[in-house]
Amino acid sequence: MSNPDGSFAGIVVGTIRLAYFEEMFKGAVLRANENVSLFRTDGTLLMRWPNQPGMIGSDMKRAEIFKHLPNAHSGRFESYAAADGVYRLFAYSRIGDLPLAVSVGQSTAAIYAPWRRYATVIGVMVVLLCGISVTFAFYLAREMRRRNDAEMELEALAATDGLTGLSNRREFNAAIEREWRRAIRAHGSLALLMIDADQFKAYNDRYGHLAGDRLLQAIGAAMTGSSRRGSDVAARYGGDEFAILLPGSTAAGAAKIADQVRARFAEVCEERNIPASGLSMGIAAIEPRKQQPTGDLITAADRALYSAKKLGRNRAEIAPLDRPVAAAAAA
Repeated sequence: MSNPDGSFAGIVVGTIRLAYFEEMFKGAVLRANENVSLFRTDGTLLMRWPNQPGMIGSDMKRAEIFKHLPNAHSGRFESYAAADGVYRLFAYSRIGDLPLAVSVGQSTAAIYAPWRRYATVIGVMVVLLCGISVTFAFYLAREMRRRNDAEMELEALAATDGLTGLSNRREFNAAIEREWRRAIRAHGSLALLMIDADQFKAYNDRYGHLAGDRLLQAIGAAMTGSSRRGSDVAARYGGDEFAILLPGSTAAGAAKIADQVRARFAEVCEERNIPASGLSMGIAAIEPRKQQPTGDLITAADRALYSAKKLGRNRAEIAPLDRPVAAAAAA
């Protein structure tokens, strides 16, 4: 200190016991792995809580805080603590213009612990919900498959003749309409083979209705077992009358199918020990034109079937159409 005249008057020295800071830091509410440290700006550690013997007065200039302190008087960073190696989030601040700085370190594990617990609970709930959703989806998919299978089975039953296993009249009508339109678009041909059991009423009267049913089943087996393509449709047209729709085929091709059906029918009757009956067949083939009804093909095949019966039965006749396939191909 100086006198009023400027002469030396003496020196005043003030001190603060480090225990003061220790008591003050003790009062701070700290959780596990948290600390409070007081530094001089030259790196000397003045106080730390929790206190570790031998650390007070040590040089901590290599600590992470002294990389940030020259650039900013306050801030935060994450780092491993120089004292115990625990990874912490540190917040620091310089104390006014004094060569002092204080830092508070909190373990990142402690910071994230509530979030991790919350995230674990949410994750477990999400997993459970996903599991429930997957389970319901599995059962729903299974029920949908069952429903689809049942619908397909019902659809197949609705389109199948129960006695012979062939397509029924309804399916035949849908098929001929479909293939008729396709033949018109592609300028292709369509052949139809009509089949009838000869003298079926007399057969029933002689052998009984059960024998008649077995005969119809034998005709269906012969039609199924004959060489046909996947696009061909074999159907029970009604009563003892049957039909085979042959898309893209000619009258000659339909005649070959007729021979195969007749031969296979004889084999089935012999295998099943069924009294044989003759099969009369009518064949018609046409290249459909726009606005032309499907009835033209059916009528022509029916007339050919009538001709086969008239000419002695157990034979096949080809209908002479106005525009038969063979003539159209030659043109």
